[in-house]
Amino acid sequence: MGLRGICARAIERLMDDGVVGNPAIPGQTPNLTICSDSLDIRLSQPDAVVPADVVILHRVVCCYPDYATLLSVAAGHARKVLAYSHPPVNVVNRVQFGTENVYRWVTRNDFRTFIHPPEGMVRAAEAGGLTLTYRRHARDWDVVGLAR
Repeated sequence: MGLRGICARAIERLMDDGVVGNPAIPGQTPNLTICSDSLDIRLSQPDAVVPADVVILHRVVCCYPDYATLLSVAAGHARKVLAYSHPPVNVVNRVQFGTENVYRWVTRNDFRTFIHPPEGMVRAAEAGGLTLTYRRHARDWDVVGLAR
């Protein structure tokens, strides 16, 4: 199952548990904010992003050098749930990301990718008042869920 399937199943589970509204029930449509792939979030203007019941950062955290600010702002905008994915910390990813970053440096591309400490990311989100409720390790991406 891909990451999108994991996110969909996590949202279904949250609806079953009553954490977020179920769109099949009138008046209970969950308010979702989904940030995926290369979506550019302006952290300098966090008020430009409206709060949501569920905030999902899919393949976003590894693109930002300051994961703590990104996750604390996202946690502050999540009224009920924050879910994010990140690459697993392992030798293969370190070599791959390092090689890609060197290539980007040589070609004068300013974009870089990062492998952040998993526990540091959880602490940053928990500082926003969330509690760790879900963690799944996959081959390519780890998924973390936190709720109020």
